[in-house]
Amino acid sequence: MVLEFSTQRIRERRTLVMGIAALMIYFAHVYSYADLGTLGAFFIYANWGVDVFLLVSGFGICHSIAKCPIAREFYWKRLVRVGVPYLVLAVPFYFASDILVANQGDWGLFVLDVSTLSYWLLHRGAWYVAMLVPLYLLVPLVGSFCRRLGAPVVCIVATILSAAVALFLKAAFTDAGLALNVANVFQRIPSFFTGYLLADRLISGKSRGGVSVKAAALGSVLALLGWFLSRNTGCTSFMPALVITFWVSAPQRLPFERFLEKLGKASLESYLLNIYVLALMRDAFGWSGITAFLIATVISMVGALLLHHALEMPLKHLVAMNPVGRAAV
Repeated sequence: MVLEFSTQRIRERRTLVMGIAALMIYFAHVYSYADLGTLGAFFIYANWGVDVFLLVSGFGICHSIAKCPIAREFYWKRLVRVGVPYLVLAVPFYFASDILVANQGDWGLFVLDVSTLSYWLLHRGAWYVAMLVPLYLLVPLVGSFCRRLGAPVVCIVATILSAAVALFLKAAFTDAGLALNVANVFQRIPSFFTGYLLADRLISGKSRGGVSVKAAALGSVLALLGWFLSRNTGCTSFMPALVITFWVSAPQRLPFERFLEKLGKASLESYLLNIYVLALMRDAFGWSGITAFLIATVISMVGALLLHHALEMPLKHLVAMNPVGRAAV
């Protein structure tokens, strides 16, 4: 097998990496819904898929900001690419969950769920989307600071501050609530800035050279050792995410690449459908366990691919319309 370790390789195979991360998230969800016995000790690490997503998201966002530094255009593209698929799936699901399935329809809860505010206040719903809202709002400001101070300074400082905030909140607040929900988000932010910094190094021409297999293996061992020693903090999962990203993107070919790339393109729809289908199976039908997971996985994969295909052209047209940018001109 031919391996090529470089940030350029990550750029070329970013969608494939997202497909692998989507599969990891499926396994992370089965850990939450099924009693896996001794296998649970392995499946729990599938949650690293979230950090892989954040890393490649930061990688892509850095390129996006470099191409389009105007904030209103960035916001419009993110609103379309993330907001439209989210609303298409979230509105009918929460209507079914909060209004139809519930003993008493709760329109207030429906609004909180669709707006993603329910994650912060009640620890429920699509927490990953809830995290993206404030994170993407701050991205143009991050880009501005990076241009002035340099991406390494900004990314390293942001990583340290994020970890410090997460650790403080977890130490100061032991009961579940808003503070711990915020801490859960802050402890994942280092993964985003790791990807952002990698992309900046590639754009600036400071990391185009490859890395040997021996150097990649040694770096991976050190990164995983660093994570192992600091794993109880919950703030260093960017280390295994970086290892996974480099090793997934390194081979010239992987089995089922075309499928994984398609799944990577539909990763948002895949994530949302998976949690929504599992929740409906549990709340409406009382299903749980491996059988429910397998059914939810098939529905999620097929539904995500079909929905992404159906939305692909309309979203491209919406992005191109950019009424926000036109109004400002």
